[in-house]
This record gives sequence, C-alpha cells and structure tokens, in this order.
Amino acid sequence: MTITISHLDNAIVGVESSALAVPKGLQSVVEDFWSKAQLASVGKLHNGKILSCLRAGTGEIAAEIREYKQLIAQLGDPNLFVDLKLRPLAVSGILVCPDGLVFGERSIEVTQHPGKWELVPSGGVDPPDTIKSMTFDAGNQILMELKEEIGIDVEQLTDSKVVCAMYNNISNVVDIGFVLETGLRGAGIASAHRKSGSGEYSQLAFLRREDVKGCIDEDPDRFVAESKVLVDFFLGNLRLCSSGSLFD
Repeated sequence: MTITISHLDNAIVGVESSALAVPKGLQSVVEDFWSKAQLASVGKLHNGKILSCLRAGTGEIAAEIREYKQLIAQLGDPNLFVDLKLRPLAVSGILVCPDGLVFGERSIEVTQHPGKWELVPSGGVDPPDTIKSMTFDAGNQILMELKEEIGIDVEQLTDSKVVCAMYNNISNVVDIGFVLETGLRGAGIASAHRKSGSGEYSQLAFLRREDVKGCIDEDPDRFVAESKVLVDFFLGNLRLCSSGSLFD
C-alpha cells in the first residue's frame, strides 16, 4: 500500500458532474454485491450518494457524484476499479488540544476499521443537497464530523485550516487533511464525547506531540493508515508528492 500526499491550498471541491449510472455490463455485478451487503447489515444500508474524486493536487480538488452501492461493489472486488474508477472523497483532521492530539478507538460495530485507532474527526464526504454553485466546501464536512463524532462545536475551536490531500492506492480513498485547534482540555473533550458522541468511537486518547510517533511505532497495526500518514505530515517527517497531482 502507498499513500501519496501533497499540500492543498483550499478545501473547495469542484463538483463537475453526476455519474449515477453503472457502466454497461456491470449492473448485475454491482446489484449482487449490494444485495449481499444489505443482507449482512440486516437492511440498514442506504444507497445514498457519495463524491468520487476526479483530480487532486496542490490547487484543486474536483469530484463527481456517484452511488454508494458502486463503492460497496468496488470494496467487494477491488478489480472493479478498472471500470468504476471510484475514488471516494473523505476528510481527516488532527484535533490538537492542550493535552495532545486526539485519537478515537473505532467501535467494533462499525464496518470500516473496527477496533482501530484513528485521528478524530474523520469521515466520508456527503454531496451537497444542491450543486447549483458546482462547488462544495469540505471544511464544513470536517466541522460536521467533529460535532457528530465527539460533540465539539466550531465555536470551541481556536483555529481550523486545510493542509493536505492524501491518496491511498489500495482503497482508492482521497482524504482532505485538516488541522483543528481547541483550548479545551482532554477531560472536557472526553465529557462532550460521552454526552453527545455518535458512538463511532468507543473511547478517546490524548497523545502528546512528542510521544505520538513512538506510540504509533510500538504497534502500527492498531492505527488506521491515513492517520499514521497525517501524523507524519504534521510532524514534518514526510516527503510530499513532487508532481502536484496525487494520481500521477
């Protein structure tokens, strides 16, 4: 697995098109994967819309709207990427508080990375209800994730900025990376999580900047790959993509 990373100047995503139709000849394959996934989830899955990245580089993120069921099929058979070419767009943030960087242990009940630790907040990008402007601010998504996952409001932040874009060549996920800062202590964040958190994380941990790399290196398999890369970027330990495009 390789995760490519580049600087990103802003969090505005250009929504260029809508490609909801499944490519010819793949309809039955996608429906088969979707039916199996729904059966396994006891009907809890909903075929909503997601954003799939078309281009990503230093000055631009461009995406199109796709169906969630297409992603389920591609996850079930990664070889389908050749035809579906689906690169799900997501957000990942480093929340920095006086007690360190905030990590969450993913619940064993979630579908992706159960039981692993990741930076909080993180999540997929939902398409806007309307795309008349043909743009979408992913900065709003990271703030929404922050509120939903651990109950922290934007008013409790002292800073929020986009810093990078990352591409995982195995999952084909493109993450827009943010650094968020708050004056809240760890105890206050943990209390907000217990009261208002979505249940995505079973517990939170606060790792001091000087300790976080050593903690990850002790047991790297316990951490989500994108979080490990974002921490390295934050600490200045990574060589960035030289071409300016994540997909070159």
